[in-house]
Amino acid sequence: MGPQNYPSQIVRSGEPVVFPQRRVFFSGEGGGKWQGTRTFYKLLKDQAGFLREQCGENVFFACPLTSLIQTDAFRDFMDANRLWDQVYAIGGEREMLDLFLKASFTREQKAQLWELLKGYDGPDGSHSPIVVRSSGLNEDSAHKSYAGAFYSIFLPNQHPDDGVRLAQLEAAVKLVYASLYLQLLQEKSYGVAGMGGDERMGVMVQNVAGRAWPSPSGRLLYYPEASFAAFSYNYFTKADGFFRLAFGLGPGVVENLKGSAVVVEMGADRPFGMFTPRDIVEFSPLHFYALDLSDAGRAPQGENDFVRKHKIFTDAPEGLFLPNCVIYDRELNVKRPLILTPDYSPAMQLSKFLGRSKGSLGQALEVMRDLLREAFSTEMERIEVDFEGAADRVDGKLVVYPLQARPMVLGANTRLPQLPQVEADDTLLSGTGAAGWGGQYSIRAVVWVPNPAGGLYGVSYDISQELQAINQTLYGEGLRSQVLYIVPGRYGTSDGAEGIPGPLLHTAAAIAEQRRYAGEMMSGGTHFFLEMMEANLAYLSIDDIAQFNSLRLEQISSRVESGTYSQIYRLHAPLHLSVDVENRFLLHPNGVA
Repeated sequence: MGPQNYPSQIVRSGEPVVFPQRRVFFSGEGGGKWQGTRTFYKLLKDQAGFLREQCGENVFFACPLTSLIQTDAFRDFMDANRLWDQVYAIGGEREMLDLFLKASFTREQKAQLWELLKGYDGPDGSHSPIVVRSSGLNEDSAHKSYAGAFYSIFLPNQHPDDGVRLAQLEAAVKLVYASLYLQLLQEKSYGVAGMGGDERMGVMVQNVAGRAWPSPSGRLLYYPEASFAAFSYNYFTKADGFFRLAFGLGPGVVENLKGSAVVVEMGADRPFGMFTPRDIVEFSPLHFYALDLSDAGRAPQGENDFVRKHKIFTDAPEGLFLPNCVIYDRELNVKRPLILTPDYSPAMQLSKFLGRSKGSLGQALEVMRDLLREAFSTEMERIEVDFEGAADRVDGKLVVYPLQARPMVLGANTRLPQLPQVEADDTLLSGTGAAGWGGQYSIRAVVWVPNPAGGLYGVSYDISQELQAINQTLYGEGLRSQVLYIVPGRYGTSDGAEGIPGPLLHTAAAIAEQRRYAGEMMSGGTHFFLEMMEANLAYLSIDDIAQFNSLRLEQISSRVESGTYSQIYRLHAPLHLSVDVENRFLLHPNGVA
């Protein structure tokens, strides 16, 4: 049997909000993500009439079937396998994952997991693809988030053998448990405060939004047409918020890669938000993620074992292949991929989801944003939110799958009304691209990585290791959020050709991207980007390295060290990094007017 055709079921129901019963297994607590989804889904259910009135009769909201494995299952698993002491003796990611995968659930635990899994069977014997997601006690907290820190495991759930599918679910839950200790391992390596020893993990299981699509290679892929992450606030300028839109599954939304998602500003007057229509064509997503249903007979060994990255276009004799569109083949009674002419652009696909007209995804997200902000806020405190989901178009109807929501208490926006007046010789760094709340930062050291003459290919991971070593050294010297890092390309990307991969640098007050070519878009909206914003970093973008006065910086430094790729400037006296409300920034000596 194939996977359930979930979008069509939603449209046929005619209900503005589809709200499946939530199921709870084991005892204990649910965790932060569970609490956030419960509030989100109940809000949508209670406001079903309002949503239909605001969005129109062609928009449907479909909450996923959500099951919870409460925290006592984690405790009992750790006890039965005597893992509490072993996890702290492990020093590597693969070793940690293998430790958990080799451990076993008890017979009683397996029985409950089987009852959970049977809930994703259709009446015709089909099985829904599922995603196994973390719900840690500190995850999605309003004051300190670990959003994106733990694993989410997509499973095809299609094998005809029940035992194989149960083994896949067990392995996925173990990997989510292991990801808690991977996060603690990373925090320990940087000598920073972790989760306070509150090591309990809940797990959520949900059906995957979307439907099955045949690929030219004959493999069966499963994904929604689009995924999004939306925010009621904006770390750039406007207060309306923004959203990131990607084709396919959610990993495309959160990764820090060019061509994975497009950023759209809510409430913008321009048709496509933050960009002009011409920009949309240039920066449209060029690839998407899909769940491979044809690879259904093994247990996962890592986070994205069953998720594949695909280019929007693949070479075909007939022209170009667009996986998000299909045509009906009457002769074979099947849906086939739509083959398009070479002048087709992915921007045409985006037009189905962008815009603010009634019935569009953009308008639906604005309605949800306002409902969530009001639901989480109190008389004493205004709470901002971010929320994630997916969307499909079925027979001219829009189906929105709300997946999770998280309240956020943001610090005050302390940006300066204008930059100070500074003499040219005292202008050490300047530019017009800045994200973050802070208005002025104290800088005691600057780390500069010039653009390699031969490009980043082949050296970006070495640069990352060097920066992490520098970060640890400066942290040991007592520098806390007092270092400016200037790096080539995007920092935190997973593509070494686009920038520098790496974790949050805990000595950083600011990170400046050196754009590699005119018009390159700065990072924004990924989990890593949000982690930097929540740490109150300034994130800057430099068009031209001429904006950086390295000679003057050397003159006012007490010591300059050279690494293989970097220059480290330790300063006689702290500098000020000023950021104003117009996204302009300036690095200058203290005390200027």
